[in-house]
Amino acid sequence: MKKSTRITLSLLYSFLLAAVVVGCSKKEEFAADASVNVQAQIAALQGQDKTAVQNACAELGKAGPNAAPAIKYLIPLLKDEDDLTRRLAAWVLCRIGPAAKEALPALEPLRNDPDRIVAQQAESALKAIDPAKYGTN
Repeated sequence: MKKSTRITLSLLYSFLLAAVVVGCSKKEEFAADASVNVQAQIAALQGQDKTAVQNACAELGKAGPNAAPAIKYLIPLLKDEDDLTRRLAAWVLCRIGPAAKEALPALEPLRNDPDRIVAQQAESALKAIDPAKYGTN
């Protein structure tokens, strides 16, 4: 892939994720997509292909709370060296909501992530998972 294509894709992902951050931080309820094959996406999360991992996160986010079985596989992604992977993992946890309480200790340090969008997404996830402790939006 050409360098210019990668930069363009990276910018597109950044704009998409900025919209995701805003979307997850709203109080609105969303319809979980029951057609998402959560087990197949969990398998993709465990692979070495970064694009496949990121695509799996995008699919799991669509599943919302139905993606709860993926929580233990998403937590390690919060420490990934790739900003986009960390953002997407936090976004999925945000979409899962209160069932993702086990991810709170891994999300808290991301509030100070050098990537501003990662930090914002972590904050949104914390609020979605435990609004009593982290406040509501």
